[in-house]
Amino acid sequence: MERLNAALELGHASGLKVEKADAAEWVRGKLAGGLPLGTTVIYHSVFYQYPPKETRIAIAEAIEEGGARTNAERRLAWVRFEPEAVIGGPKGSTRYVLNAVSWNAGRRSEATLAEADPHGRSLVWL
Repeated sequence: MERLNAALELGHASGLKVEKADAAEWVRGKLAGGLPLGTTVIYHSVFYQYPPKETRIAIAEAIEEGGARTNAERRLAWVRFEPEAVIGGPKGSTRYVLNAVSWNAGRRSEATLAEADPHGRSLVWL
């Protein structure tokens, strides 16, 4: 509860607003057109297993398309903390992993950075 309350306080203080939208449509809209200067980060945590497979595919396609349009000044990163099996790891894997995909000048790179308890109680850097 302490972590939840701290996160809620931080969200309130930052002035951020939650947007209600279909996840695939939201991602596609946010990545439409040119990317802003710097690195745009798409992040999700223990989310990707819940949308239907078609929605997950649409999200991944939108992000991959955005990555293909990157350059040295406009980069993209997809950071995800998810069950390994849901993000393309071995079927049946029960590990939760912190995985990062990044694009620079259209070049894609991917790394699994850590294995963690799904509730954030422990983390092992890989």
